[in-house]
Formats: sequence, C-alpha cells, structure tokens
Amino acid sequence: MQTSMSSPTVLIAEDESIVALDLDRKLSRLGYRVVGRTARSDDVIREARRLKPDVILMDIRLDGESDGIEAAAAIRAFSNVPIVFVTAYADERTLQRVLKVGPYGYIIKPFDDRELRTAIEVALYKYSLDARLYSQKAQFESILQTLSEGVVLVDSEHRIVFANSHAKRFLQVLADVDAEGRILALGAHPVSELCSHLTDQLRQDISTATIPARVFDVTIVRLQAGDIPVDDMGINSGCILTIRDVTKERQTQERVRAQDRLAAMGELAAGIAHDFNNILASIILKAQLIKSYETSVTPRAKEYLNDIYQQSKRASDLVNQILDYSRASAFKSEPLNLTVLIGELRRLLDRLLPENIELQVSDDEREYMVEGDRTRLLQVLMNLALNARDAMPHGGNLKIALELVSLQRVKQEIVAMFTDTDVTTECWVCIRVSDTGSGIDANTLPHIFEPFFTTKAPGKGTGLGLAQVYGIIQQHKGYIGVQSTLEAGTTFTLFLPCANTPQGFEDQLGETWNPLLEPRRNGKIMLVEDDRLVRESIREVIKLAGYEVLETVNGKEALQCYDEHSLQIQAIITDLMMPVMGGLDLCRELRSRKYQSPILILSGYPAGLDMTQIKELNITQLIQKPVDAEVLISQLSKAIEGNFNAVQL
Repeated sequence: MQTSMSSPTVLIAEDESIVALDLDRKLSRLGYRVVGRTARSDDVIREARRLKPDVILMDIRLDGESDGIEAAAAIRAFSNVPIVFVTAYADERTLQRVLKVGPYGYIIKPFDDRELRTAIEVALYKYSLDARLYSQKAQFESILQTLSEGVVLVDSEHRIVFANSHAKRFLQVLADVDAEGRILALGAHPVSELCSHLTDQLRQDISTATIPARVFDVTIVRLQAGDIPVDDMGINSGCILTIRDVTKERQTQERVRAQDRLAAMGELAAGIAHDFNNILASIILKAQLIKSYETSVTPRAKEYLNDIYQQSKRASDLVNQILDYSRASAFKSEPLNLTVLIGELRRLLDRLLPENIELQVSDDEREYMVEGDRTRLLQVLMNLALNARDAMPHGGNLKIALELVSLQRVKQEIVAMFTDTDVTTECWVCIRVSDTGSGIDANTLPHIFEPFFTTKAPGKGTGLGLAQVYGIIQQHKGYIGVQSTLEAGTTFTLFLPCANTPQGFEDQLGETWNPLLEPRRNGKIMLVEDDRLVRESIREVIKLAGYEVLETVNGKEALQCYDEHSLQIQAIITDLMMPVMGGLDLCRELRSRKYQSPILILSGYPAGLDMTQIKELNITQLIQKPVDAEVLISQLSKAIEGNFNAVQL
C-alpha cells in the first residue's frame, strides 16, 4: 500500500470510457497515480490481485457477468483494499447491497474534485485505522494464546466470540456448546443460571461429569456497554470467562486437609489414650490384687475378677492401638531385615488364610534392611493381610512384594502426601500388599486411615486397624498410599527408609531399560495420546523395542488410522482422557468394527474407572501413568502373545 514517499495508487473500474478518462485526469490532477482502468467485472478482480492498488474506484454497473458490487465481494475474499463506489444509483436496495461488502466510500455522480478527493482520503484514513486495529487485535490475541488460563469472550447471548487454545481444550470437557456456538452449561450449571444473578463478577469451582472428574476454577466477569469497543466482532456487551484447571491443586488441598485432620485427631487420641491407660492400669492391678490376696473370694467372684481382668486387657490393647495411631506409643527401633520378617508373616498367614485365597510372597533373597520395631511392622503387615482376607470371602489372590526404590519414586507415587522437603534418604524399601477383593469405593477411600472409621458390621471391627497402620508407618518415618477399584481389588504401598544403602543400589536405581538386551519384536502398534511429550516418549520406547508406531492424537483420528491399517495393527495403546473422542468411546467403536486384538489403556487415575465398562470392552490391560518403559514393553508383549486374557490392575 501507499507510503509517505509516494502518491496513492488508484485502480478505476468504469464501463463508460469517457467517464473513466475523466476520472483518470481528475485523479492525476489531484496528485494520485492511476495504475489501471478496466470496464469489466472479471478484469477488475484480476487487476486488483495483480496491481495491489491503494484504492479502487468501482462503478456499480460494469460489463461482464457480474456487477461492481459482486466484483467487490470477490475482491474482499483476498484483499482488504479500500473500495469507493462511484455510481449514479442512490436507491435503498442498491445501498443495502453495497453495505454488505464493506465499502470505504460512496459517491453519487456527478461529483466535483473536492468530493472525489474527500472520499479517497477518508477511505485511506479509515483503512489505516482498520489496519492499526487489526494489528492490535492480532497482538492481543497472541498474548491471550500464551496465557496458561483459558480465556473466553462471549456475547450477550453466551455465543463464543473468542477463545484461546487453552479455553478451547477446557470447553471440550467442561461446557455444553450448541451448533451455533452458544455455551449452554458449564458442568452441571446452566450458564443462564450462573449469569442471572451476576452483577459484576462470579468465581466458582465447577466439576466435569467425566471419570475421573476434573475441577475448573471459573471466573465470569460481566461486560457492560462501553467496556469494550464495537469492532468487527460486533459486540459491546457480554462476559469474559477465565478458566483454570485446578484438579491437581484441589486434590492436593483435600489431602493436606485430610492430613491435618488426622494429625489433630491423633493429638486428641493420644491425650485420651493416656487417661484411659491410667484408669485401666488401676482396674487391672486392683483385680489382680484381690485375686491374689483375698483368700475368702468365692469361685464365682474369682470368675468375675478374671472377666474384669480380661476385658481390661482388651481395652488396654485398644488404647495401645490409639497410641500407635497417634505415634505416641513406646517404640523399639533396631536394624531389621524385612526379607526375614516377610518370611515369618508367610508362615503365620499359611495358618490363617482359607484355601481359596492364593498367597504370593516375594521370594527375593536380597536383604531389605530398615530401622524399625519388628513387632509393630509385623502387626502392620498382618493387619493389611487380614483386611485383604476379609475383602475376598469367595477367594482370590493376595500378593506381598518387596523392592528397592529411589526417593524420586516415593515422591512420584505419594506426591500428594509428600510434604517433607528436608527428606534426603535416597534408598527406600517399598512393600506392596495387593488383593483381588471387593475394593473400596471412592467416597470411603479418603477416610480409611481415620480412627474409629469402619465399614464392617457392628461387632466386627473397631475401626482402629488402618489408623494404627498409618501411625506405625509414620513412627518409622515412612509413607503409605492406597489404590483401589470396586470389584477389582486394593493395593497398599508402604515406603520405609533403608537402614543402609545396599551395594550396587545406585546402579540398580539408575539402571534404565535397555531394549538392546531384549528380544527384537516387529509389527505395528497404534498409539493414541493427546499429550505431545508423553506421546513422543512412549513412541520412542515402542520403536526401540522393534515395533512400528502409528501415532494419533485422539479417538477420531485413531479410527481413521485404523480404517487404513486395520489388518496390520497388532495392538492399540490409548490414553483415557482426550479431546474430540476419549479412550472408552474409541474402544467401543473399535469393538463395534470387529477389532479383536489387544487394547491397553493408559490412565493417571485407574481407580476412578468403571470396571463394568472395562470388562465389557474386553480391555487387555490398564497401565498407570507415569509409565515405566520396561513394564510397558513387558505388558505390551504379553498382550500380543496372548498371556493377558482380561484386565489386570
């Protein structure tokens, strides 16, 4: 376009040659440079593209199949050049047609030099303003795209006018949007209801209906008329929505609150327990004294004294459980080999478990040394094992395994509970106690370590068992986590600091999976994962193992890939939560298309899955993120070889 060092260029579109020549002379006299004259509508479109003039003077009546208004509409498709209509027509219908193509001026013939100059200069000025506004708008949108929050601008009818990339992704799982782009609801909240009482600003946490649920912090600010300028968006009122994914933040806050509740209850329990111990000590001693020194006590009285003694001892055991929970009980610490302890536990469980429960205990001969109280740690493991037994009344599998892990692994698995920033111990022993029992529902899971909380029938439990387990592990400066799925089982994970760093421990922890040491594989694996970094990492692991990888980013794209390569795909690995189409919907579509090969699902939260759906879809394996390379390839290979017949957790 024009610069301050050159005259503005003009293209003339006029079907009357005499008028066109007169215009050419007038423009030259006024200091403009005419770069072309044309009488046909198709020619002006071509010349506008070729010459790129600063202004086009367009007659409405032109030679050719279309008129000047239609030619202007065609030019608008590739250029914003200012168009000034020069015409003898001033009727309402013509004017309305002209307005639809966004003219920069409209001159009624005949006109003088002053009117012509005024129209052209106004058109150039308006164009420069529009160009500046467009540049500012582009900069503004670019800034919004860099924000970590989602930003949405909606008009007064809640129709989306602008949404940055984060907002588009969030709205896919959070909002109900109709075909015209109106936001009908956020989560379970109708937008009309949220905005009905909105005077200035509303801030609210809104959860999705997905499994697992995601939580978004949504702020809605009403825009009054005049708050923003009327521009090509065509609005001057509406709302701005700021959306932030706070799922992990809220989960962490809830777990911290749970830890605070447990700590407060522990202090209360400790105070009560000490008082009860004093009372019980007196009762037990007095009962023993009467029984020992009063020779005239009748046999029935002795029986009653014995009952008093036994019941007092039972009450004392309960008090000691409370003290264990509150970490206030006497604690005897000594070097302890957990391999030996697990061996003792196995011998005990062989007598306590029914025949329909298969016990699998780690037979690793390595020494797993910790500093701890042998009796209390055995009590912890026995408690977990017996709880597992009770959860499997019709039989099942109980597995107890030991392994050495790094501090990083501890933080990864117990991240929400790991608040000790001064922990420096690098070597940890991990004990996993897993069952295939009835599982624990999502509402119960946050409360299982609270004292006196139990799901057992009255008289079947005190509700102190897991509270005691929690307290004993805390006494050992360890951590405990739990994962559970209804009808699929429960896994308790205990982490205890090593008493000494075993020989070769750094090599063991630093040892990475080496695909060159594994047998080479071949075949095509389809990977469906929307997170780029995760997808690239998994792709490289699978490729190093010898497989060819077909990458897709969502379920819809995966179906297209499947249609092209269905006969060559040996297995599919898919994420659970994805935009456009999620993992479960993808699995349904694949099964409906008669795909019978293995499907492995990746999930950061497998405990929230509906196991009924998983079984119906014949999912081969659930793999929890973060993914371990060796585990991934092992499970993928087993799935392809047919060693997995049903989902395993």
